[in-house]
Amino acid sequence: MTCPRRLKERGSVEDAAISRSAGVKGLTRNYYILSSGRLKREQNTVYFENVNVKKAIPINDIYAIYVYGELDLNTKLLDFLTQNKVPIHFFNYYGFYSGSYYPREYLHSGFLIVKQVEHYIDGEKRLRIAKEIIRSASYNILRNLFYYRKRGRRINEYISEIENLRKEIGRQIDLRTDEHRRKNQKPILQKLQRDPQRRLPTPKESEETPRQHG
Repeated sequence: MTCPRRLKERGSVEDAAISRSAGVKGLTRNYYILSSGRLKREQNTVYFENVNVKKAIPINDIYAIYVYGELDLNTKLLDFLTQNKVPIHFFNYYGFYSGSYYPREYLHSGFLIVKQVEHYIDGEKRLRIAKEIIRSASYNILRNLFYYRKRGRRINEYISEIENLRKEIGRQIDLRTDEHRRKNQKPILQKLQRDPQRRLPTPKESEETPRQHG
């Protein structure tokens, strides 16, 4: 899949401003706004405009809107999107997810809560979700540790420990209670507390610390 940021960097102004892909069953579309500008409602149509282009987006054609540029909008537009159950998702300049606006029906219908309960009482589904949460969290932890290792921090021991623990995630067959976890967790944090020289620096300390070599 082509990165939206790359789409913005090539093609005509109009092509770069808005991209689209099929939504649910191809009946509606996902719209990707890749340029900065204004999104507004005129009559019963959504318009995107900036100094280079003004483009109409039929409301009945929209499944969801994904915003990658700097965008101006108002409550009149949000009310219109709510009436038509169209969510809008925001991403920063680098393509990382920032947040979403969901129409109130999405939250008040109870459908989401029903699905959450359904997965909670199903042990297999609950375990699968728990594994993915731990995989994602541990992956992000490793990314941060790799960052500091490149800058001379002596943390290979902790990286190896976490990598070994990640291998055990797929082998888990049940959910452990908090009490069991406290009794059996690896003493990584305890080691860090006993050895403050190896603790990770705060962002301010990281800027002040000279890069180490060797």
